[in-house]
Amino acid sequence: MFTKLSLAVASVLVGSALYASSATSGSLKWGLTSIDNDNGWKLKNNTFGLDARFDIGSIVQPRIDLNYVKIDDKSKWGGVSSLIQGALSLQAGTSFSALHFPHEVYVYGGAGYEYVQDSTSVFDSQPFVQGGLGATFGINKHLSLLTEFRALQVIDSSGNHNDEDNEFTFFVGLNFPLAKQAPKPAPIQKREIPKPAPVIVPKPQPVVTVLDSDHDGVADSEDECPGTIVKEDTEVSERGCEVVTVKDSDYDMVADSADQCPNTPEGTKVDATGCAVLMNLDIHFDTDSDHIKADSMDEIKLFARYVRELPQGSIVTITGHTDNTGNEKYNHKLSFKRAVAVRKAILAQGNIDWHMIKAEGKGSTQPVADNSTAEGRAQNRRIEASITHPGGES
Repeated sequence: MFTKLSLAVASVLVGSALYASSATSGSLKWGLTSIDNDNGWKLKNNTFGLDARFDIGSIVQPRIDLNYVKIDDKSKWGGVSSLIQGALSLQAGTSFSALHFPHEVYVYGGAGYEYVQDSTSVFDSQPFVQGGLGATFGINKHLSLLTEFRALQVIDSSGNHNDEDNEFTFFVGLNFPLAKQAPKPAPIQKREIPKPAPVIVPKPQPVVTVLDSDHDGVADSEDECPGTIVKEDTEVSERGCEVVTVKDSDYDMVADSADQCPNTPEGTKVDATGCAVLMNLDIHFDTDSDHIKADSMDEIKLFARYVRELPQGSIVTITGHTDNTGNEKYNHKLSFKRAVAVRKAILAQGNIDWHMIKAEGKGSTQPVADNSTAEGRAQNRRIEASITHPGGES
C-alpha cells in the first residue's frame, strides 16, 4: 500500500512541476487494449487516456501518461473491473509541414505503475515498463489528429507465471497545445535612405563688357579657377571652378567609379568598395514555426539574384534572431531553424554554390532594439545576411 501511495504522490508532484513550468501540448485518446495475448491479440477492452508533453529545450522531451482500461470480461479475471495506469516517459520525434500544417512522427518509452481495481491473486497491481510510437497530423494551427501504438510489460515480482504480464493498445485521438501561443510578429519596417540630390549651380549669363578668358561665365576678376576647360556638359560654380557631380546609381554612398558592387539593394550596410557586408532581409514566418510565408518569396528571389553576382570566394552567412520572449534555448533553436529554412530557399533558386551559404542562430542574444516594447521586439525578430568578400572583411 505504501509503494502505491508513494508512486502516485511522486507522479502528481513531478507532473505538476513540469506543467507549471513548460507544458506545451496534450492529447485526449480512446483505444482498444489486448490483455489476453497467449493466442494472439484480442483488442476489445475500451481504453481512455490522456498525456502531456513538456518542452525543456532539447530533442528528447518528458511526458506523463494516465490511462483507464475497462475490463470487458470480469469473470475471467476473478472480478477485476478496470486498470488505472500512470507513467513517466521520454519522447523524441521529428516534425515536418505539409499543406501549411505541422505534422510529427515520434517514439517514446518509460516506466509506471498499474493499479488493478478489485485485484486478485491472478491479476494484481504491479509496476511496468512501456514503449510505443505514434504520429500527429495537423488539421489547423492548433489541433492535430493522433494515432498511437503502445506495448506494456508488467514487472512481475510475485513469481506467479499465470499473471497476464503484457498488454497492447491502439489509440486514436486529438493533440492540442497547452502553452500560450506567442504573439504574431509585427512586419519589419524597411528603412528607407533618402536619395541625395545632385548639386546643380545655375550657369551665369556672360556679360560682354566683362573679361572672361576661359569662357566659363565667371569674370576673370572673380574666377578662382582660371583656365577651366568648358565642354558642352561642364558646369561651374560662381567662383569659376568646375562642379563635379558624383554618380551613385545604387545610393549606397559609394561613387560608381569606385563601386565594385553597383547593384547593392537600398538600406544595405556596405564597405569602402560598395559591396554589402550586412543586410536585413524582410522575411516573415508562421508563428512559432520555421515555415516561410509566401509573401516573403519575392525577397528570397531578389537576394538570390544578388548572391549570384557576388565575386567568387564570397561567403554569405544567414543569421536568425528572436526577441527575449519565452525560453532562450527554444529561441536559439527556432532562430537556427529559420536561418536554415532561408538558406534552403535561397539555394532552391538555382545557380548558387551551396558552399558559400551558411546558417546560424543567435536567439535573443543580439538585440538591436529595446525588448520591453512591442516595437522593439518586432525589430529584434529578424533575419540578417552578413557577407565576407575575398580578401576583405565582413
